[in-house]
Amino acid sequence: MHLFWYDTFTVFLIVALGSVAFFLGQRNWQLLTSFYWLRTIYGLLALPFVLFKLPIMGSLLTPTKGTGYNKYGKTVIKVVDHTKYSASSNETKPIYSSQKEAKLDLSGENTAEGNE
Repeated sequence: MHLFWYDTFTVFLIVALGSVAFFLGQRNWQLLTSFYWLRTIYGLLALPFVLFKLPIMGSLLTPTKGTGYNKYGKTVIKVVDHTKYSASSNETKPIYSSQKEAKLDLSGENTAEGNE
């Protein structure tokens, strides 16, 4: 929550400085230079958020689960079927997040666990 307020303050500061630069009546090149430096300062002030882009730190700092969409457009938890990609598996089976979703399969092949 602290980073939210940090970024909110930073955005308001940059917008305020940009407004001052705009209303000072500078020449075109001076105004463009001021906006360039404001973008640079905002980029430097956003450095604390670089931690979220690191591969391992992002998952440690934000405990979220991967989600995706099923073929009906509903958001479901992402499930990876490792047997689907193994060399010993000759056929692929659809992955369902629940038995109810498996029963809704319109393809005619109901291959969820317990229904084979």
